[in-house]
Amino acid sequence: MGKDVKLLFDTYDPRSYRITLSEDQYYNHIVSSDNHQAHNEFSPGEIRDCVEEPDMICQSDSVESRDLYFGKKSARYPTMYLRTVVEVDDEAKCGEVVTAHLTKNPKGGKDGGLRYVSFKSKL
Repeated sequence: MGKDVKLLFDTYDPRSYRITLSEDQYYNHIVSSDNHQAHNEFSPGEIRDCVEEPDMICQSDSVESRDLYFGKKSARYPTMYLRTVVEVDDEAKCGEVVTAHLTKNPKGGKDGGLRYVSFKSKL
Protein backbone atom coordinates (compact mmCIF):
# COMPACT_ATOMS: atom_id res chain seq x y z
CA MET A 1 0.00 0.00 0.00
CA GLY A 2 1.40 3.39 -1.01
CA LYS A 3 2.16 6.20 1.41
CA ASP A 4 -0.49 8.53 -0.09
CA VAL A 5 -3.32 6.03 0.46
CA LYS A 6 -5.96 7.51 2.77
CA LEU A 7 -7.47 4.92 5.06
CA LEU A 8 -10.99 4.89 6.43
CA PHE A 9 -9.86 2.35 8.98
CA ASP A 10 -6.89 0.31 10.09
CA THR A 11 -7.94 -2.39 12.55
CA TYR A 12 -7.46 -6.01 13.62
CA ASP A 13 -9.67 -9.05 13.15
CA PRO A 14 -10.10 -11.78 15.82
CA ARG A 15 -7.06 -13.62 14.39
CA SER A 16 -4.90 -10.52 14.91
CA TYR A 17 -4.67 -9.86 11.16
CA ARG A 18 -4.27 -6.15 10.42
CA ILE A 19 -7.09 -5.15 8.03
CA THR A 20 -7.48 -1.82 6.23
CA LEU A 21 -10.11 -0.10 4.10
CA SER A 22 -8.92 2.68 1.81
CA GLU A 23 -10.99 5.74 1.04
CA ASP A 24 -10.52 5.03 -2.68
CA GLN A 25 -11.80 1.45 -2.44
CA TYR A 26 -14.86 2.48 -0.43
CA TYR A 27 -15.92 5.50 -2.48
CA ASN A 28 -14.83 4.32 -5.94
CA HIS A 29 -15.81 0.66 -5.72
CA ILE A 30 -18.08 -0.27 -2.82
CA VAL A 31 -20.48 2.70 -2.96
CA SER A 32 -19.77 3.86 -6.53
CA SER A 33 -22.60 3.45 -8.98
CA ASP A 34 -20.28 3.46 -12.02
CA ASN A 35 -20.75 0.25 -14.01
CA HIS A 36 -21.94 -1.83 -11.05
CA GLN A 37 -24.45 -1.92 -8.23
CA ALA A 38 -23.84 0.66 -5.53
CA HIS A 39 -23.80 -0.70 -1.98
CA ASN A 40 -24.49 2.40 0.07
CA GLU A 41 -26.60 0.59 2.67
CA PHE A 42 -23.72 0.35 5.13
CA SER A 43 -20.99 2.63 6.38
CA PRO A 44 -17.23 2.16 6.71
CA GLY A 45 -17.88 1.78 10.45
CA GLU A 46 -20.20 -1.14 9.85
CA ILE A 47 -17.60 -2.78 7.60
CA ARG A 48 -15.00 -2.25 10.33
CA ASP A 49 -17.38 -3.81 12.88
CA CYS A 50 -17.79 -6.84 10.59
CA VAL A 51 -13.99 -7.23 10.41
CA GLU A 52 -13.44 -6.74 14.15
CA GLU A 53 -16.34 -8.92 15.36
CA PRO A 54 -17.45 -11.26 12.55
CA ASP A 55 -19.78 -14.18 13.08
CA MET A 56 -17.61 -16.19 10.71
CA ILE A 57 -14.52 -15.91 8.51
CA CYS A 58 -13.93 -18.38 5.69
CA GLN A 59 -11.71 -18.66 2.65
CA SER A 60 -13.38 -17.65 -0.61
CA ASP A 61 -14.30 -20.52 -2.91
CA SER A 62 -13.48 -18.45 -5.99
CA VAL A 63 -10.28 -16.56 -5.06
CA GLU A 64 -7.88 -18.44 -2.79
CA SER A 65 -6.18 -15.28 -1.48
CA ARG A 66 -9.45 -13.79 -0.22
CA ASP A 67 -11.31 -14.30 3.02
CA LEU A 68 -15.01 -13.64 3.53
CA TYR A 69 -16.14 -12.00 6.76
CA PHE A 70 -19.81 -12.38 7.68
CA GLY A 71 -21.58 -10.42 10.38
CA LYS A 72 -25.01 -8.98 11.08
CA LYS A 73 -23.66 -5.43 11.27
CA SER A 74 -25.97 -3.36 9.02
CA ALA A 75 -28.15 -0.97 11.03
CA ARG A 76 -30.53 -0.57 8.07
CA TYR A 77 -30.89 -4.33 7.48
CA PRO A 78 -30.24 -6.04 10.84
CA THR A 79 -31.46 -9.49 9.72
CA MET A 80 -29.03 -9.67 6.79
CA TYR A 81 -25.34 -10.52 6.86
CA LEU A 82 -22.76 -8.00 5.77
CA ARG A 83 -20.31 -9.96 3.62
CA THR A 84 -16.92 -8.26 3.56
CA VAL A 85 -14.34 -9.56 1.10
CA VAL A 86 -10.71 -9.09 2.15
CA GLU A 87 -7.58 -9.75 0.09
CA VAL A 88 -5.28 -11.35 2.67
CA ASP A 89 -1.59 -12.05 3.00
CA ASP A 90 -1.42 -14.96 5.46
CA GLU A 91 2.35 -14.71 5.80
CA ALA A 92 2.24 -11.02 6.77
CA LYS A 93 -1.06 -11.47 8.67
CA CYS A 94 -2.70 -8.49 7.00
CA GLY A 95 -5.34 -7.68 4.41
CA GLU A 96 -7.25 -5.02 2.51
CA VAL A 97 -11.02 -4.81 2.09
CA VAL A 98 -11.91 -5.40 -1.55
CA THR A 99 -15.69 -5.08 -1.42
CA ALA A 100 -18.73 -5.58 0.77
CA HIS A 101 -22.41 -6.30 0.24
CA LEU A 102 -25.46 -7.70 2.01
CA THR A 103 -26.57 -11.32 1.79
CA LYS A 104 -29.32 -13.40 3.41
CA ASN A 105 -27.01 -16.31 4.25
CA PRO A 106 -23.28 -16.74 4.78
CA LYS A 107 -22.18 -18.44 1.57
CA GLY A 108 -19.36 -18.47 -0.93
CA GLY A 109 -16.83 -20.09 1.35
CA LYS A 110 -14.55 -22.90 0.28
CA ASP A 111 -15.39 -26.34 1.69
CA GLY A 112 -12.95 -26.90 4.53
CA GLY A 113 -11.95 -23.23 4.41
CA LEU A 114 -13.41 -22.13 7.74
CA ARG A 115 -10.94 -19.74 9.38
CA TYR A 116 -12.91 -18.47 12.40
CA VAL A 117 -16.35 -18.71 13.96
CA SER A 118 -17.65 -16.67 16.87
CA PHE A 119 -19.13 -18.65 19.74
CA LYS A 120 -21.82 -15.93 20.01
CA SER A 121 -22.89 -16.25 16.37
CA LYS A 122 -25.22 -19.28 16.68
CA LEU A 123 -23.92 -20.55 13.33
